[in-house]
Amino acid sequence: MEENNEPEVGLPSHAIKFGAVLGIVTTLITYIMYAVGPEMLADWKIAIFLFIIILVAVCVFGIKYRNLIGGYIPFGKGFLYSFIFLVVAGLIGTIGSIVLYTVIDPE
Repeated sequence: MEENNEPEVGLPSHAIKFGAVLGIVTTLITYIMYAVGPEMLADWKIAIFLFIIILVAVCVFGIKYRNLIGGYIPFGKGFLYSFIFLVVAGLIGTIGSIVLYTVIDPE
């Protein structure tokens, strides 16, 4: 029997870590779009582009987690990973939007 010296990667910690990365990236994209032109925030093409970025990020980081735990992930764990990932990213994005509209530009 082989010894595995690698520490077990926890589902919540991995999902929170990379969900925070996605939340920060989408918040920065929002701030850049606002600086370029606030009307960009309401453009449907940009909304679809951001949706695709989020969808790709969930898939890429989910596959990365699956490979870390041995190459197989049951549906329940995959769903839980995606849920935690998106909740963390959404919370950070929401906080970023609140800061944008109440602190940076309250008008």
